[in-house]
Amino acid sequence: MATTSSTTRTLGVLSIATNVYLRYWMDLAQSIDRHVRVFDSVTLHVFTDQAKEAREFASTLKHCSVKVHEIEPLRWPEATLFRYKIFAEHSASFSEDFLMYLDADTIVNQDLERDLPQQLQESGILLVEQAGSWRPRNGARLIRFFALHPGAIFEDTRKIIVEGGRGTWERRRQSAAFVERSLRKTYVTGAVWMGTREAMLGMIRELAERVTLDWNDGIIAVWHDESHLNWWNAHYRPRLLDPRYYFFPGQRHLDELPNIIALIRKDEITR
Repeated sequence: MATTSSTTRTLGVLSIATNVYLRYWMDLAQSIDRHVRVFDSVTLHVFTDQAKEAREFASTLKHCSVKVHEIEPLRWPEATLFRYKIFAEHSASFSEDFLMYLDADTIVNQDLERDLPQQLQESGILLVEQAGSWRPRNGARLIRFFALHPGAIFEDTRKIIVEGGRGTWERRRQSAAFVERSLRKTYVTGAVWMGTREAMLGMIRELAERVTLDWNDGIIAVWHDESHLNWWNAHYRPRLLDPRYYFFPGQRHLDELPNIIALIRKDEITR
């Protein structure tokens, strides 16, 4: 596990923002500039095909610095599937104590929790439970959830019986993202993940290799990079954060949670 100075805690935020996603990333960057204060300094690493526009925008931020990494204008699914490969190829550029990946179409709505750096230091990697698969831990709230969503108990039961757990798992054994039924415990989102630099780079390199194995065999995992992340989650069992770090607005079962990082609603076709 990486060690950090007793006086500084630096964060690098990685995002891919090609094509129309650069505009979404600009909104994300401004929200990080407002709300991310638990680290001594924050550097935004943006991977984009619009380097000039990104550099011009960077001067408008008050607290965060920006490193622009120019890449090809990737389309779906390459922009999501190859993110581990892209980050692995640029790993020498990441000098921060901690790294956080955020989808370009997310937004930071509240200050990050003050103990997050300590959690990262202690855990190495923190992943976030996928909002649609997450269920309240409190018994009364769980009962309320099923009362509000009467169909969910049947769907949950079906998923557990048929697939072994909630979530969209890769079930083809030919894929490097395949997860054995017995390991399909908790499904995580690919939109937000974080950790110490050393742990993150280790995970990124391993997943880049596994995606390449699939690609060379003509296989694309059922949920692309997220499927590979869930393979890693199932086998390494890191500490998990609840969906306060990837909040879906309008889902009533999340009402008990703070809305720290959220998916934004897009008004255009982006694939």
